[in-house]
Amino acid sequence: MPTQLIKLALVDTSAITDGGDPSTADIETFSIFQEGAQDASRQVVSIEANTSLLENNREVITSKVYTIDVVGLYSQSKRSKLYTWSQDRTPLYITGYGLDGSVLYAYGAITVVDGFDGNASFRFRFQNESVGGYDASTSIHSSFMSYCQNGFSIYKWEQNPSGASSNPKMFGTSNPPIELDRTLSVIASDPEPLIGTPTRGWSSGWRVQCDAGDTFFNYSRIWFPFSGVTVHFTIDTTVSTGGSPTDSLISIRPKDEDDVTLANFNIEFTSGTQQTISGELPADTQTILFTLRTGEDTTIVWNNPTWSIGSAKTYTEFYT
Repeated sequence: MPTQLIKLALVDTSAITDGGDPSTADIETFSIFQEGAQDASRQVVSIEANTSLLENNREVITSKVYTIDVVGLYSQSKRSKLYTWSQDRTPLYITGYGLDGSVLYAYGAITVVDGFDGNASFRFRFQNESVGGYDASTSIHSSFMSYCQNGFSIYKWEQNPSGASSNPKMFGTSNPPIELDRTLSVIASDPEPLIGTPTRGWSSGWRVQCDAGDTFFNYSRIWFPFSGVTVHFTIDTTVSTGGSPTDSLISIRPKDEDDVTLANFNIEFTSGTQQTISGELPADTQTILFTLRTGEDTTIVWNNPTWSIGSAKTYTEFYT
């Protein structure tokens, strides 16, 4: 069944180099709300099954087609940019959220479907065909798209193709946006990922052990250039301590195009089985940095990270 999006953004990161300036990202946003007649749009996500008929007249699903369709009345400058992205097959981050409270995250090229002279109706599409599920070698959803109550679900948690000692794919030790195996800007202004000699690896989850003087950070950074949206971050934890733990927390940090932190919503903890923090995205938000921090004299097993909008949601993957 098709579902309608409230907001959608296309993000071109081709001008950003490793260590570069995040303000060079080129972003276009779309909304169902009438913010003036020009650039009003309607965007729909749909997933349709391709089937084959077996000899016994039973149908089997052979693949699925994942589609985002956007139609609107755009300015000439916006239409020109969309045409260029389509013709050049520019890979874009596509992010947004829907009427049902789901978060959209996708990566790939768009195709201009049709258009007319002047400021008339104009339509473009993102579309991928795949078998669904997650790719075992990358942990990324095979469609390069997720539309789910959990904004992290484009990656499969705890699927770890690089080996048992590497970081979760969705939570690295540097802080680029979710990178889908593409190189993006690494911003040096955030805390160092490693202080001391903590140990970490997979054991019933992502396990980080910090002794005295150690601190370890995991980050996930996503493109989400919207404001006024309440974001919730929830993760399951098993916490043990060998002394007096300090500075273990989760945080949500909205950032603007210059990488300035606009707010820092965080909660420190020393025990408990689940941690949750929430906050409203301020004006000029471009990306959101989610942080897991394991403080000294603390061992934490992290599991089932979820970020959601509107209300805190239970962990899920994009099973479609």
